[in-house]
Amino acid sequence: LWSYSPDNHLHPVLDLHRPRRWLLSFKGSIQDTLQPYYQHRWLAAEYLFQDPDVAIDVQCKHKTLFGDTVTFAPYDNPSQHHFDDLMVNSTFAFCPGGSHVTSFRFTEVLSTGSIPILLPEVVTPFSPELDWSGCIIRISQARIVDLPRILRAIGPEEIRARQKECRRLYRLLRQPQMGQKQGQLSSKLYTGFLPTALQVWLVRIQKQHFENRLRNIVFQIP
Repeated sequence: LWSYSPDNHLHPVLDLHRPRRWLLSFKGSIQDTLQPYYQHRWLAAEYLFQDPDVAIDVQCKHKTLFGDTVTFAPYDNPSQHHFDDLMVNSTFAFCPGGSHVTSFRFTEVLSTGSIPILLPEVVTPFSPELDWSGCIIRISQARIVDLPRILRAIGPEEIRARQKECRRLYRLLRQPQMGQKQGQLSSKLYTGFLPTALQVWLVRIQKQHFENRLRNIVFQIP
């Protein structure tokens, strides 16, 4: 989906604003656990499958007392090609957390030019120093069931603007520019700034995860 130009800059291979088959998609695993982030996936699987321009494909897993994970409801289409096809051909993609308040799916969605849909607790990379408001769309848990209607109300100009901003931020994450000439990355980026920024992001993720768990205990939310 991406290639490097002779000057070492990332460029998309496909047209960013091309027509896409799916308004919204999500493909991922669900586990029978009290972890609240998996409950968001249950909601998507339960309520979002009826719309013809929405693609939802989940597999259900169970963790035994011995720690083994057993799949008791597989994907409708288990191939990796199907997952790639969904990502490439979706205007928006649902990116709930899994076992934590973030998900690798977020960067996968960005890489395909889709617009990530996040819940409030998901911690975006290097935020708030890096402003994601022009790229992602955040919704509350209560609005998951309304996602298709909410997304259809977004006009084409806003979609194009968000796609451009998502592409810019993805490039920044993949190939950060620290004022160097001709796209050559400074060694100081990897020996100083980037490791520190990643550590700060990790602390913020852990803090958000702890706050969510504490709130669930206080209010007895499963």
